[in-house]
Amino acid sequence: MIFWERLYEMCMKRSCKPNTIAKSIGLSTATATKWKNGTIPNGEALIKIADYLDCSIDYLLGRTDNPEINHSLNTYDERKKGTYTYNTEAVSPVSMVAEEPSVYKTNKEISILGKVAAGVPILSYEIDYGTVIPENSSASYALIAQGDSMYPVILDTEAIEVISQKTLEQGEIGIISVDGNVTCKKFYSFPDHYELRPINPDFEIIYVPKSSSTNLQIRGKVSLTEVQKKRF
Repeated sequence: MIFWERLYEMCMKRSCKPNTIAKSIGLSTATATKWKNGTIPNGEALIKIADYLDCSIDYLLGRTDNPEINHSLNTYDERKKGTYTYNTEAVSPVSMVAEEPSVYKTNKEISILGKVAAGVPILSYEIDYGTVIPENSSASYALIAQGDSMYPVILDTEAIEVISQKTLEQGEIGIISVDGNVTCKKFYSFPDHYELRPINPDFEIIYVPKSSSTNLQIRGKVSLTEVQKKRF
């Protein structure tokens, strides 16, 4: 119950109560009891709780012992060159895909919501790691690639611009959730299965059968930057 322990600790420092936080972010005060019993809030609630307590989400989830917030990005000069990457020392290896990521989009910027596996699928969390100005104005949010399965087009630690949509054409690169795990791959659909294909030949294709037990969801289409397109 590390979330509750961290939450309670921060509440003591800020002279507030968990049920007060729950009420302030639009939840019932009884929600605090659920947190105490081991329930972890969803991503949107986590962001609001962290903002209220002025601490990082990573700290609340036990992924760091430093409660301070660090949203630092590398320089925009790198971004303009098409090689913008996130400060990997400031975040932990998780990924995120929001149900309605359009809420993270402003007129000029999109939120960086965490990391996505460019390798094998990894568990997803909804976490806000700052913003970036996208090349594609249709992009809803951004993720940070983790791994080399999409090399040389998408590099490890490189930002990925994502257009929120629930369908992909054959061969399009997308953000795909399989049983709650999220990955960035080329998408193919066949009569009896799906194939999530890496670009890097050193990685294996992920085969997902089409069955009643399969939980595959398309979260968005990757919009490659001009530099990434040149690597294709």
